[in-house]
Amino acid sequence: MTTDTSDALAAALDAVAGPRIAPTPRTRVAAPAPVLQRVLLTDLHPDPDNPRDVESEIAELAASIEQVGLLQPIIARRDGDRLVVVCGHRRLAALRRLGWRDVDVVVRREMPADQVLVAMLSENQQRVMLDPIEEARAFSRLKLQHGLTDQQVGERVGRNQAHVSGRLALLNLDPAEQEEIRAGQRTLGRAIQKGRVKAGKVRNRPKGSGWHLADTHRLASRARARCNKLEHPRGTRLGDTACGSCWESVIRADEKAALHEHSARRGECALCGQPSSGVRVAPGAPVTTSDAVVTA
Repeated sequence: MTTDTSDALAAALDAVAGPRIAPTPRTRVAAPAPVLQRVLLTDLHPDPDNPRDVESEIAELAASIEQVGLLQPIIARRDGDRLVVVCGHRRLAALRRLGWRDVDVVVRREMPADQVLVAMLSENQQRVMLDPIEEARAFSRLKLQHGLTDQQVGERVGRNQAHVSGRLALLNLDPAEQEEIRAGQRTLGRAIQKGRVKAGKVRNRPKGSGWHLADTHRLASRARARCNKLEHPRGTRLGDTACGSCWESVIRADEKAALHEHSARRGECALCGQPSSGVRVAPGAPVTTSDAVVTA
């Protein structure tokens, strides 16, 4: 192992070590430290909450790894008997494309859900930048899962409140408009303004009110239908449309459908880089998965 690789592994271990429990006269128990171990690629599972579209630039990354090796280890967390990737989804896809059998992985024993998403956001912002829509979806998920305000989301990921609220406004745009943003075909400032107009944003909205999840959101009808079907109380609804659980469910289902469509167009799985099964999802086809409607 080269000095550069050793330094990279040491830095990765330090980065995910997490806080330790302060020793007392009666105990010196510390939080479980991360360990470096050799893991089969078949035992590594992508995290469904990963904000990055992992299919981007996999060929270039695979070529780089083939030439100089893997310089930055994959980081994973234990989830029962499974190992779930926290940082390194694109590296995992590239290694599978190269036919690797196993790889060194930094394994964390425990990791709270909010810490997982924050870690993925931070790693992607420090390395290959998330596109604005990927970032917006991640912010929305973090906000819904943990009941955070825009300001609290910003504090966790190192962004200001204006940046977070601007990205969230993009989720009110139509799918075609969002794709134009991802392709760099639409000015971001004007797109944010249009998203805010569509949401009916007002100057004195209540702090943390979920204004971007208003009735004008393109998924509002699905979220409302799910919330009504499950008879969730109206007092818990964001944007006077649906509760956080129902919003999260339909957003996840929509992202899943978009991921399948991307995979079908490219002929390979967007998560692992393997050839796809050939099942094609038509562009703009409605989501019919049961979790968008009846999952608790």
